[in-house]
Amino acid sequence: VVVDTFADARDRDILNLAEEMEQDMEADKRFLERIFNRIDVEKSGHLSLEKLVDGARKDAEFQSRLRVMDIDEVDLAQLFDMIDTDGSGFIESNEFIRPLSRWVHDSKTAPRFIKYNLMRTMQQQEEIQAEQSALRQSIEKNFSAI
Repeated sequence: VVVDTFADARDRDILNLAEEMEQDMEADKRFLERIFNRIDVEKSGHLSLEKLVDGARKDAEFQSRLRVMDIDEVDLAQLFDMIDTDGSGFIESNEFIRPLSRWVHDSKTAPRFIKYNLMRTMQQQEEIQAEQSALRQSIEKNFSAI
């Protein structure tokens, strides 16, 4: 009976913890939405890299969030590239809120940057290899014509 009582209490604690975490995440998303709206002074619904950097310089709460994530101004261009998931050159609010909310709750900021750089380097390497292959084929074709 005692074991069952403790098991029930543990299950309730887990449910309460999950509910509390969900509420914290929702509050954090609202907090980040307010930051985004303050940085988006023109109310365009998106941020350029320049606006993101300017916001990081001027908005104290955004500065604090970046500090917690161990991101400084020199990292902002890379952060921008990482969260601009559609490659538009602008960050919409969902692109801003989702990763910054998720990433602040773990201590994996540095590995995320490393992974992003590695993936980008691999993509660039594939592009270079394709260009070299096309150039080699063109040279071989021109030599065979001679």
